[in-house]
Amino acid sequence: MALNQDNSSTEMQRKQEFLRKIGEPMITGFNPSILANNLKNLNLYLHEDLNSATIEKSYFEGRTDGYHASKHGHFVCTTVVE
Repeated sequence: MALNQDNSSTEMQRKQEFLRKIGEPMITGFNPSILANNLKNLNLYLHEDLNSATIEKSYFEGRTDGYHASKHGHFVCTTVVE
């Protein structure tokens, strides 16, 4: 799905601008609420979709180096449907 700059958060707009400047424009995204169905149409099964809050708790909680999960990040695990 195409990204709509008008609906993006300030943080996401900054990321998009940075990526555009380095030659890696972010031109598409996904809607987490329909991701499983979108993947199914591609013969993929969604095993797990971790949102940013879960990623933060699982991988960044307690760190002292200042790193945190991206606000809009997802970790997804899929498999090919045979």
